[in-house]
Amino acid sequence: MSDIRILLPDGSERMLAEGSTGADLAASIGKRLAKDALVVVVDGEPVDLSAPLPDNALGRLGRATHHAGNFLAGWHSEDNGDLRLYSTGDF
Repeated sequence: MSDIRILLPDGSERMLAEGSTGADLAASIGKRLAKDALVVVVDGEPVDLSAPLPDNALGRLGRATHHAGNFLAGWHSEDNGDLRLYSTGDF
């Protein structure tokens, strides 16, 4: 298997094994983030933590905070599919 490159918002990069998920990304950063992460935003789109990450993606992790909680509550309870309505845009 080859590695994939994930660019983080602070400009740093993470190299992960191909097939790695948002949960793997969070764990590579730290135990606390792995525990608190609720969603990974890949290239501006929210993705489940269990989904494989694409190579050369811009990834941002949403933690269990007030804003991320509101974002996910909207994600799971609304059927209009426009998740941007529930995000401040900055986790």
